[in-house]
Amino acid sequence: SGPAAAHAAPARPAQGEEYTVRLDGPLENNIFFGGGGGANSMQVNNAYVAAIDPDSALFAQGVRIGDEVAYVGKDTSSYNPLMQDALRSDAKPDRTIKRYSATKPARGTYIKFQARGLPNPGDVAPFFELPTTSGEPGSSTTLADLVNARGRVVAFFRPGGQFFSGDLKEVKAFNRAYDEFARAGAEVAGISLDGPAYSRGIARKSALKYQLLSDDGGVSTAFGALRENVEGVPGGRVVDRRTFVIGPEGVVENVFIAPWNPSIEALAQHMADVAYFVGANPERVRLSVLDPPKSLGQFLNGARPKENPEPTAEQAAAA
Repeated sequence: SGPAAAHAAPARPAQGEEYTVRLDGPLENNIFFGGGGGANSMQVNNAYVAAIDPDSALFAQGVRIGDEVAYVGKDTSSYNPLMQDALRSDAKPDRTIKRYSATKPARGTYIKFQARGLPNPGDVAPFFELPTTSGEPGSSTTLADLVNARGRVVAFFRPGGQFFSGDLKEVKAFNRAYDEFARAGAEVAGISLDGPAYSRGIARKSALKYQLLSDDGGVSTAFGALRENVEGVPGGRVVDRRTFVIGPEGVVENVFIAPWNPSIEALAQHMADVAYFVGANPERVRLSVLDPPKSLGQFLNGARPKENPEPTAEQAAAA
């Protein structure tokens, strides 16, 4: 997949702003919703836009990857609306929202979104310089440093020490897959609210091949990854899981949103999707993340990575 070109995007709502779009007919496959499948009280489970065609009418109305669904309704009172809390616990929000939009009268459907402000493909990523685990204590690195290392960077925002076991799972997964990304010409970096000393400890104990960067919240906010007032999180402030592929001139090439509390299988698929986009072998990346096969028979029965695996639907859309 080639790099995205910088473009002057249509005006779109500011971060945190709610806006409503009306549909001329049923939703088509030029937009895909993710999220859901968790507790209906937690905002980290909000249904969100996972992918959208930049030539679509919804894109022209300001809808972007990462924007979250607050409400889906009809002009008529004959249908109960889809509320945000119900979509949070829905295992397949894309199917639910699209089926709802297809119920008559389809032209009377509207969706209320909340803008999250994620830089989208074609946008210039916010500049940053952050403390790093690379080099001597007190060292820092910039976005340009990361991009110039290999030509592009896979920058993943992560919850950090507030979500210790789940965070380490992602950190170690990217480490196991690092060589595959590097061979494809992509550097890797992880960003969280963890302090430099704590991050250095994680990098040392995990023998990381890539850098962990320490943010005070400003960079995470600029990338639409910081959440405030999150239930069950000490202090209520946490970085959500977003992975950005950023190329030459700091232009965002693609955005991938991982589940808040992913299973190892979901995390492996997330990273395989990123790998497919940057030209790495997605099957090798997926297998590097998963636990090793328990037996020789499991390995012989299809665990070997394919040199040219067929893309999944999500990978094909990302490309």
